[in-house]
Amino acid sequence: MTLRAPMLRTQTMALAWAIDLACVGIAQAQGMATPVAATGEIRRQLETLLPALRIDDGDLQRALDPPAWTACRRLTLEWRGPNPRTADATSDGTVSFITAGRCREPYDVRASARIAPGGLVAVATDAEGALRWWRQFPDIRRVTPALFPATGDERADRENRRLHAEGVRAGYALFDLELPGDRKIARLWVFEVPGDASVRSPVQLGRVDVPAP
Repeated sequence: MTLRAPMLRTQTMALAWAIDLACVGIAQAQGMATPVAATGEIRRQLETLLPALRIDDGDLQRALDPPAWTACRRLTLEWRGPNPRTADATSDGTVSFITAGRCREPYDVRASARIAPGGLVAVATDAEGALRWWRQFPDIRRVTPALFPATGDERADRENRRLHAEGVRAGYALFDLELPGDRKIARLWVFEVPGDASVRSPVQLGRVDVPAP
């Protein structure tokens, strides 16, 4: 009897600590979740890119805050397009699937919490057109020339700095994209995000069918 009381007190304290740690973990997980107000903005941005997109609130939140054990796939894609492109075009070349593989660790498959003007965005859907995931990434169509040392020629140096800052459009790009290993992902759309708020129609680079993992 004299031994059971200390053991009981120890077990009670251990249980209390476990509950406290669980509460802290829940609070941290809730703190990392994307606020509901932010999901409304991203929903509008995605619907602007793909008006026929079907968005479920649960799928939207899971894409923003996936479980830590979510698997990752790396797709290798190819883009080919005209050089240059006409200013009023609503499409820009084609995107083709090359191969798929496993992601290198560490990886992050969270969807972009916001789609900023400029750059590209990939939107993944299931076979019925429902949203599964999205991610914004840099424009793979532009190549950045090296910034050479100043020559002393003001005009040439200014042009060199401009080309380095703006980049040069290419007609071909091979690039990798990491996305969740979600078996429901069947299609991947790639868009150019308008840099000008007055532009209503985003430019579509292409769509690829994603093979099942």
